[in-house]
Amino acid sequence: MTFSERIKQARADADLTQTDVSEYFSKQGYSVKPYAISSWETGKHKPDLEQFAILCKVYKADAMYLLTGNIGRNNDSLLHGLNQKGRAHALNYLNLLKSDAIFTEDEEIGEVRKAKTFRLYDLPVSAGTGMYLDSDNFEEMTAD
Repeated sequence: MTFSERIKQARADADLTQTDVSEYFSKQGYSVKPYAISSWETGKHKPDLEQFAILCKVYKADAMYLLTGNIGRNNDSLLHGLNQKGRAHALNYLNLLKSDAIFTEDEEIGEVRKAKTFRLYDLPVSAGTGMYLDSDNFEEMTAD
């Protein structure tokens, strides 16, 4: 697949029309008409570096894939074999996992967990009511 075919496929995978992409460029301060996008997709012209960066952003596409057809630095990537839409879903899921402190190594991300204190009683309880049978003998424990 050629560069022009990859950017056309990336637009289709993003479910955008050439007019949608043109409007996105306008919002970014660039005047790119739908016929210019068409000329990129047919291979007649190529986007400049800034335009290419915006295409990657609007398509949520991997720049290396669009340029070379390969993902990242080699074909051993976990995303290899997925189409553009599949890669976008996988990357969205990875970003979701990275935003949750449970799944990250960095303790600064996410909420700070507060330690909880609970009472550990050393007394028997009633089988029917669950009430403690004797006094209030307990030890306070703290857990994260």
